[in-house]
Order: sequence, then C-alpha cells, then structure tokens
Amino acid sequence: MLSTKYRLPDEPPALRERRQLSSVQREQALRIIDDLSAALDGLPVVLAQQGEVVCAAGGISDAAASHMAQQAARAWQQGEQHPAREIIRFDDEAGRLYSVHVAGALTLIVRWQPPLSLTQLRAEAADARETLVRIVEQT
Repeated sequence: MLSTKYRLPDEPPALRERRQLSSVQREQALRIIDDLSAALDGLPVVLAQQGEVVCAAGGISDAAASHMAQQAARAWQQGEQHPAREIIRFDDEAGRLYSVHVAGALTLIVRWQPPLSLTQLRAEAADARETLVRIVEQT
C-alpha cells in the first residue's frame, strides 16, 4: 500500500477557484519564485492563475511569462477531471514546462531545460510550493 504522502487526492484540484492575493501576499510570492529561479540557475518561473500571470522571475519578458501561463493553463484544462497535482509537458511550442498546483486556480510553472534533472526540479518546486500554500492560505 502507498503511503499517504504519495497518494493523490480523490478529487481534481479546484482550478476554477480564483484566489485574491493582497499586495503583501504578491510580494511574498514574488520573493519565493525569485528564490526558486535562483536555485534553478535562473530558469524562468511563473506563478499563474487561469492563464494569467500573478508574478514571474528569472529574467523572463512579460510576453514570455504570459505564454508560459497560457500553455500551462491549457494543459491543466485538458486534465481538469484528473486528480493530478503536477503536469510535465514536452512540445515544440512550449518547450519543457513543469507545472505544479498550489491552491485554488494558482499554479507554479517552470520552463525546464537540461542539464537540470526532473528530480532536482521537483524537489525545489515542492519546497517553493509549500511556502506558497502557506502564503496563499494567510487570512
């Protein structure tokens, strides 16, 4: 039997549930994704909600961040009824995108490239995700 740490939830993530973030929460989130980008050797990182950029790091242009957010939103929408909490995409248009559900409609997206291993990416993203969840859940 799988441990509960590695079991997927029975329900799909609440991707239609928009979260309103205060300016303080946005600033905190930006610091977290800046740190994540730095830990991943400057890879582009985006926190998005339903295809809209909440904040971005890694020296990415607004247009490129928006494109990443939209690509990830389409991927999440395609699997909307599945309980997955992360998505990995390999395609010519988007390149390698790794996206993990944060809370509600919020997702964390990284444009991933070699030589970074998926194991390292997941570990770094998991730490950032945990912190982002705490920030988002602040009242």
